[in-house]
Amino acid sequence: MTPEEVQRIAERVFNDNIDILGKLLKRLPKSNVREACDLLGCSRKWLYENAIILGGKRKNKRGDWEFDTLTLARYKLRRNGKRQSWS
Repeated sequence: MTPEEVQRIAERVFNDNIDILGKLLKRLPKSNVREACDLLGCSRKWLYENAIILGGKRKNKRGDWEFDTLTLARYKLRRNGKRQSWS
């Protein structure tokens, strides 16, 4: 195979994987407060104080919150390795 053929195959595989990843990420469920606290290892108080930063949205008139799981995971990855109290 020529280098050009290898490059075309690599690009096709990469693009196929990006499409699959995008479809999977769209299917991630929303997290409620308990699940968000478990994922981040934080207190409810800290979560409510930072809800807007974490992409939280009120989902009903009762005041229940929901969070985008992907946004929470990204936040945790950014904070991973930094010592920070989330309580």
